[in-house]
Amino acid sequence: MALPRQLTFVDAAGIVAVLDRTSPGHQVVAGVWRLELEAGSVLVSTDYTIVQAALLLQERHGLAGVEHLFREVVPALRVERCTQADVDVAVAALLSSADAGRDLVHHVEQRVRQRLRVLASLLDG
Repeated sequence: MALPRQLTFVDAAGIVAVLDRTSPGHQVVAGVWRLELEAGSVLVSTDYTIVQAALLLQERHGLAGVEHLFREVVPALRVERCTQADVDVAVAALLSSADAGRDLVHHVEQRVRQRLRVLASLLDG
């Protein structure tokens, strides 16, 4: 019986760090990305995360940043759709949170990670 493949979550900061050579930590994060892929890990993200990363990359690099995202990174990801239940839980968490530094996408990502039981994150490495 084959061992289950590790699920590793990739948030927008991780995606941007993989693609943006001017991003702090690019070399390290890009190296971890390659190691995760070589190890057969399943790199998981959300549709909300992809949109957030696209906005950041377009702001920094124009449409070329968006093109690189969809040509180089998205094909390597398992992109999970956020459900209405995910959004409802995330909105409640955001509104009850004393942490004003976290946005709705962060809370949605946390909810999806819980739902999928994803324990590792690309930026943990």
